[in-house]
This record gives sequence, C-alpha cells and structure tokens, in this order.
Amino acid sequence: MVETAFIYKICVIGDASVGKSSTILRWSQDTFNEQYQVTVGVQHYTRNITVSSKGEEFVIKLIIWDMAGQEMFKHVRPIFYRASRGVILMFDITKPETFENLPTWVNEAVDNIGTKVPFLLVGNKSDLTPHRVDKSHALQYAEEIEGSFILSSAKTGDNVGDIFGQITTMILEYNSTEKTQNPSHTKSTWMR
Repeated sequence: MVETAFIYKICVIGDASVGKSSTILRWSQDTFNEQYQVTVGVQHYTRNITVSSKGEEFVIKLIIWDMAGQEMFKHVRPIFYRASRGVILMFDITKPETFENLPTWVNEAVDNIGTKVPFLLVGNKSDLTPHRVDKSHALQYAEEIEGSFILSSAKTGDNVGDIFGQITTMILEYNSTEKTQNPSHTKSTWMR
C-alpha cells in the first residue's frame, strides 16, 4: 500500500454558476446534475490522486474547498482560504462577465492566503457554444497571474481529471522550487 505523500488544500473560486460544484462532483463522484444547486458558503470534498513529477510518483490527498460565488457570501469566504496550497480559478467560457470578474477573485485569494500559491485558470462549459471568451485572452490572463490555463466541461467530463492533476503537479513543482530557493523552508502543516 502506497502512503499519502502530501495533503493539499485547494480552493475553487469564481462567480456563481460557472460550474465549480459540478466540476468537483464530476471529478470526485463521476456525477453531473443538470439542475443548478447553489453552494451555501463553502463545501469541501476529499480524494486521493496519484501524480508524477520530476520522474517520481506521488499519492496526494486533496481537500477541495468549493467556495460560493454569490456576493452575499463574500464575508464568509476569507477564513476558508487559510492554508491553501493552490487555487483553481474558474469562469464560464460562454459568459464574458465571469472572465472579467477574475481579477477580483485573484485579489481576494491573494489577500487571504497570505503567501504565493499556484493558480490554474479553468474555462468551463466548453461543451456549450458560442465560446464568448477568446482562448488567447484566457492564455494571456493565465500568464499575467503566473498560472496555467485549461478548457473543461463538467457535463461531458472533458479535461476534468486534468484540472486536478495539473494543479496538484503545479503545487508539487512550486514546493520543490521553493525548497531549493529557500533551504530554511520547513514543511507545512499540510504536508506529512
């Protein structure tokens, strides 16, 4: 039996109805519900994932925090960012306003996490048309926040597994780089 190497808390953020909960449920339980369910405050999900990084294989326990996107929960969210090791920043590829609101979400995360963490930008609902956010704009924004970009569909499952694999690999590589650049860096309480 392979032991869990690390435990990472990851926050999934973005406007209401961009598909955060649906994406998490597709990944964690392989289900999809056509009916919109409002996330009240915050919900969390746990699942182990195996990833490869720099020639090594790791079993990582992910604790995924699904943050409500509605404005009324703005004052509840800050405490749930603490100890996050990475952020999945999601928008709806068919609704430009959800893309335009991303800087507000990034600022909220950065202000509340208190340390630099990797960001993965996700353009969700790729199964719907028309795509009203140009992929080149998304790639440019991902570069601005020093992150990566991926298109996905919670409905079809396209790239959903890749979202969680990619953010986990980004965290592993970031932690490796951080330890190399700062040898006095000690293990976080989120790492065994």
